Amino acid sequence: MKRNKKILAWHYTGFVRAYQIIESGKILPSNYSKKEFKKTKAVAWFSLNQDYEETARIKINDGVREKFLSGKDENATVSGLVRFGFEPDLFRPWKKIRRSANYPQILVKRMHERAMEWKAKPDEWLGSMDPVDLSLCESVQVWSIEMGMWMDMIDSNGNQIIQFGEK
Repeated sequence: MKRNKKILAWHYTGFVRAYQIIESGKILPSNYSKKEFKKTKAVAWFSLNQDYEETARIKINDGVREKFLSGKDENATVSGLVRFGFEPDLFRPWKKIRRSANYPQILVKRMHERAMEWKAKPDEWLGSMDPVDLSLCESVQVWSIEMGMWMDMIDSNGNQIIQFGEK
């Protein structure tokens, strides 16, 4: 498969969530910090990192504790790894979206610390507080552990190449 050379803003997720996104036709903002920070608003997150956004790690419960999976291969092995690519100009940069979403300084600090720990770059983060319609999506890709690369899921005619399973 040819690789996309255009810089896109990527939304990373697992297979189950990707299936829900495709079924609904939208990426919906979510608010994981709402319990602790009541005034924060939901955001759909994207990254300009063209390889992988380390903070997009999937959280699992292994029966003993909750933990984050690390890296593309571990995430792909456990939950599958899919990304949706969009024109970056559709979204607001990290420094603006965090203000618009009412993120308190303590939350911003935690997110920044986690990013540094996982070697991510907050300056690559973009967000939207509105649902993002898939009609604006320019690329959908799945991480192939065997190939060691992102593979296109949808061809240039909009036909799905890789299936999630039967309905």
